[in-house]
Amino acid sequence: MWRLLGLLVLGAVLGGAAVWAVQVGYGTPARPQAERSDATTARPPREAPTKRSVFALGTLEPHGGAVLVTSPLVGTPIREVLVKEGQVVRRGETLITLDATVVEEELRIAQSQRAQALERQQAEISLATQRLEAADLALEQAQKARGLELDAQRKQLEVSLTKVKQAQDDLSRLEKLEGGPNPLVSPQQIDHQKTLVKLAGAEHSAAKVALQRLEQTLNFNEQKAESEKRAAEQSLAIAKKGTPVATLDRQIKLAEYKASQTKVAAPSGGTVISILAHPGELVSTQPLLQIADLSVECLAEVDVADLPLLKDKREAFITCRAFHGAKIKASIERIRNVAGAANLRPVDPRKSVDRTVATVVLKVDAAEAAQLIGGSLPEANTALMGLQVDVEIPL
Repeated sequence: MWRLLGLLVLGAVLGGAAVWAVQVGYGTPARPQAERSDATTARPPREAPTKRSVFALGTLEPHGGAVLVTSPLVGTPIREVLVKEGQVVRRGETLITLDATVVEEELRIAQSQRAQALERQQAEISLATQRLEAADLALEQAQKARGLELDAQRKQLEVSLTKVKQAQDDLSRLEKLEGGPNPLVSPQQIDHQKTLVKLAGAEHSAAKVALQRLEQTLNFNEQKAESEKRAAEQSLAIAKKGTPVATLDRQIKLAEYKASQTKVAAPSGGTVISILAHPGELVSTQPLLQIADLSVECLAEVDVADLPLLKDKREAFITCRAFHGAKIKASIERIRNVAGAANLRPVDPRKSVDRTVATVVLKVDAAEAAQLIGGSLPEANTALMGLQVDVEIPL
């Protein structure tokens, strides 16, 4: 009996093993080769999923960017802001007025200093002119006196020479009369005549020395007069140049420029999109306000890997929460190939962010976007600036 029971258990175990082998494939009859090949070719091959659109993040910006209006008068109090956000302004229109008290006082001081410097300059010019005239006169007198005095001294030299010759001739005649048995001239007369010859010679030598001294004196006087004339001419040139006056003229121009800058004007036409300054504040290095052309464009950050897919693509769509789910049609204007790190982040922190992106510039209908956010131009356009949107570019 026990032997029969063991055989029944063994049969049950072997039967269960056979069923399991059939279910897992072991022991399954082999199919014919043709049947297997037909089954393989009947299955369609799997295709890689195709990308239908390129998605990106973008921001709405004014066409050409915003113009930052600043002032060089750092530290000057702001008196009045004459515009408001959304206001359309023309080129040269006054936007902000600054306190001009200090600048106007600087201008008045510079003008007063210039008047005093000009008065001193005119006095110096008058004095230098008189000095030059005196030097001209002294030089002219020296040149004219030179000829007269030299002629007079030369004549004196000729007279002295004549006296010497006359004294020598008289001495020769007296010496002839002294000889013979009956001399007509005494020795005393001969000695006296010799003395006269010496005196005449000394007078002639003195005349020569006087002529030389006169020439030296006249040359010195003429050179002195010429030197005084040159000095007077230089003094007159310096006085006319008027360096202090020229410096003060530049200070006045600078003060006038500062005075003109107390009225901050629009550098270009456009719409005021933001005002960063208020009356009573001091001008700093930061912009006072921003002006922009409200022809809106969208700057989208597209993954550089998707750039080849955008070739010959022009159509795009943008949307955001402010548009209440509506899509705005846009068109691709150009692609900036400069790649860099992404600056925009999605609202949902769980979404992935592209690491390397390029900027795609899209043209947007500003009027349609303004209507979607529930406003009218230009206030609505101002609200669009800097708005982050989602961009879809169909492929």
